[in-house]
Amino acid sequence: MSMKNNFILFVFSIITIFSKAQGPEYDEWYTLYDNNGFKVKVNIFVAEDKDVCINDKHISINYQYEGSPLTSTLYQEWEMPILGCNNQPYMLKMSVPLGPELKAKGEEGMEISAEELETGEFLSEVKEYFDIPKPTQTISFFNQKVLDDSYVPDKSGKAESIIPSVLGKLKYGQSITLTVDGGYLGKQAEWTWYKGNCKSLIIGTGKVLTVSDLTESSSYYVRAVAPGAQPTGCAEIKIDVDLSSTPPNGINGPNTVCVGAEFQLGRDGGILGPNSKWLWYMGTCSGDTIKSGDFYKVKFDEPGTYTFYLQAMHEDDPTIFTRCVEKKIIVRNEPNAPKNFKLNPKKEMY
Repeated sequence: MSMKNNFILFVFSIITIFSKAQGPEYDEWYTLYDNNGFKVKVNIFVAEDKDVCINDKHISINYQYEGSPLTSTLYQEWEMPILGCNNQPYMLKMSVPLGPELKAKGEEGMEISAEELETGEFLSEVKEYFDIPKPTQTISFFNQKVLDDSYVPDKSGKAESIIPSVLGKLKYGQSITLTVDGGYLGKQAEWTWYKGNCKSLIIGTGKVLTVSDLTESSSYYVRAVAPGAQPTGCAEIKIDVDLSSTPPNGINGPNTVCVGAEFQLGRDGGILGPNSKWLWYMGTCSGDTIKSGDFYKVKFDEPGTYTFYLQAMHEDDPTIFTRCVEKKIIVRNEPNAPKNFKLNPKKEMY
């Protein structure tokens, strides 16, 4: 091959690379209006290599017409289902002029940006569109930014993630709320929740799931399910549960009692983990326990000040225990009853 041919090939390659660098080609053109030789088409384009919402871009909408625009001020409405940056689908209504305003912005065959015409919502809050735009009707007036939030797409979109109400490791017996983040529901669809894997038994439905009294670490899943339709993929979240006990806030009981009186002490709050028990002590939070369980009945025959302690301890491993909570109780002698006495007879006055 000659040097001249090599140079031509090199120039052609450079032109080809530069052309591709300008971005992908536009999608096909859709006809919005076609009457008496005058045709208006629209083109919608969303860049596939960028997230429109994250990069603060907008999808590109361009019009093109063939023939001579109308002499009267008329607009052609059209609509398309879209997915917003808030992951909610809705029907977006736009409008394109068919008369002098269109002609003033460009000649026949030119691409005219929808932004120049200001006949619809500037699409910086649109992630994608679902279907081919559908022309509706020719109107003689135009209401800007008309949205119909009742639109429901045929198919559901997978949830992007699950948001927990509590972050980090949870305590044994704690509750948590899980919320679907992103995705959208199609016709007759609902969010369906699972535990353990995405094909297990259903544990709940709806956008929010409350899980109470957690006793183990597990993964939770959610997907959109509709009758007769293929379910979406599952979003997953792993919930870790600390299996150790939570100490009580304190000990419930009287502060002062009389000798011989029987009373009961009980724990205030706290959660007992698996294979653990509540242990009661007196005098010090170590050594021999005086009882196990939630309550302790007490009766003293001698006055004095007594201190009680309570903690949770693992039954098989005594090195796993909570801190102690304590309560001081003062025991007093019963006060002396007054001695019997007689009143002097009241003298009668004459």
